[in-house]
Amino acid sequence: MPCTLELRSPSNGTGTGETWAFSGRDERLLRDCLDQLDAFANEPPVRRDAWHKHCDVVGADGRWLAAMELWPDEPWRQGQPWLRPGRPDAAWTAEGARRLAEILPERLSDVATAIRARFSG
Repeated sequence: MPCTLELRSPSNGTGTGETWAFSGRDERLLRDCLDQLDAFANEPPVRRDAWHKHCDVVGADGRWLAAMELWPDEPWRQGQPWLRPGRPDAAWTAEGARRLAEILPERLSDVATAIRARFSG
């Protein structure tokens, strides 16, 4: 099933993010790697649409921990998880994101580079 991986820089529950859409072989490779990150998983935060602010609001304590989130990729919202109220399928800490960058295959090196750039330090 196609999916979107969102890399977040949490800041008071909102922050900045970038998304990567996956399908086919790349999606299977990504999910195989994500399956190895159980030690870094955390409860995905709940999002609600803040229409009056033209953005979403991430609630609960998980907003500080969810550095990386995996969303199912619905065709009508493809590549735009920040417009989705609700909850992603899974979330991981920044340490989990850094670990993902280490284990991603060469085929997904552009994603690994983006992770390193966002979560270095």
